[in-house]
Amino acid sequence: MKKFAISLVISLVALLDSDKALADQSFDIHSAADGSHPAIAFDNKGQLHLALERREKTSNRVDIFYAKSADHARTWTPAVDISGQGKSSIADIVVDEKGVIDVAWGYMPPDGEAGLFLVRSLDGGKTWTKPFSISNIHGVSSEPDIAVGPDDSIHVVWTDKRAGESYPQIYYCFSKDSGVTWSNSENISNTLGAAGEAAMTVGQDGTVYAVWSEKPSGGDHADIYFALKTADEWSSGVNVSNSAYATSHPDVACGSKDKIHLCWAEASGEGNGQDIIYRTGNSRGQLRRALDLSDTPGISSNPALVADLDRVAVVWSNTNGDTNSQILGRASVDGGKKFSATVSFSNKGANSVHPDVAISGNEVFAVWQDSSPNQNVIKITSLQIAVDESKK
Repeated sequence: MKKFAISLVISLVALLDSDKALADQSFDIHSAADGSHPAIAFDNKGQLHLALERREKTSNRVDIFYAKSADHARTWTPAVDISGQGKSSIADIVVDEKGVIDVAWGYMPPDGEAGLFLVRSLDGGKTWTKPFSISNIHGVSSEPDIAVGPDDSIHVVWTDKRAGESYPQIYYCFSKDSGVTWSNSENISNTLGAAGEAAMTVGQDGTVYAVWSEKPSGGDHADIYFALKTADEWSSGVNVSNSAYATSHPDVACGSKDKIHLCWAEASGEGNGQDIIYRTGNSRGQLRRALDLSDTPGISSNPALVADLDRVAVVWSNTNGDTNSQILGRASVDGGKKFSATVSFSNKGANSVHPDVAISGNEVFAVWQDSSPNQNVIKITSLQIAVDESKK
């Protein structure tokens, strides 16, 4: 695989002590595969699993591909098609404690009706099941987000247009028997307006948390809504952004003691500016004040969030309007109380979009799509977040 830039390992302790952005620093940037819209997950052996879209040049068909790295993103297996023939859209990937891999995406088979489909691998990505529908109804399903619980139960949320193109809703279903059977899909947004861009996580106590963007009927912009599920019942969605301006692309993660971490993109009200907003709260969904993580004059969008115990990382795409987008990020080792300076992960010469993020060991891994007129390539790099024991 090609490798760009010069290796640089940065201690997060140094980042937390720095008062300036580290946009000029460089990292080992690896090419994982040709494609777009990457999603990543680690297993408990430290192997990295990647799902992505790839457009076939001959048929112009979009399929979902999978690749794996056993050396922390330095080299990758050849990407393989796991969706088969049909029309596929953005995928998400998760790995449970036993190493079972699940990938979900919106899919229209060549001989069937559209829906939300899933495949599983029980052997670390060597072989895969045939795609099967989990949405329990034929209709346009897209933008899935998938998570596993402490009991290896599988949970999925997605955008569903069964009520019509103008009234997309957020639906949810789960499986408690390794994907053999699935619950009936459930509308958890229940809005008269339009909802989309859902994300979810599951706490160590089994509580399921979901966020989504929602434009109420008659409203002039979308806000971010939050809901949680304990036992078998979902709470009503609560507006957690309460913004005077448009919001989008929320994400959610669960950290130490089921502490909740949220982020989203929000228009600043100053020209075309847009920032990344972060909030944290407890397992009951009681949230603290919002923090502007990006605070840049440009347009920050498509944030992705990960939490592992007290370590938190947020990455996003940023552009100043007259330049290519870059992938920026910040990290915390104290549960979001204090964040590092802003780090630029990607090359300035490329147009970098659609980031995702994961934590493994003492490293944060950022993955994204570098776009050009003739080719899209998945890039990945990492930032060391080990605490400096000498400074304790």
